[in-house]
Amino acid sequence: MKNEFITLASLTYMRAQLLSARLEQEGIESFMTNVN
Repeated sequence: MKNEFITLASLTYMRAQLLSARLEQEGIESFMTNVN
């Protein structure tokens, strides 16, 4: 399978953390960029 990056959403940091945790629970690797 080819690695492909897509943007799911632009969220607040708190919401991004929640979404990232949910994706990880489902076995989907995720990461955040431009976190300031």
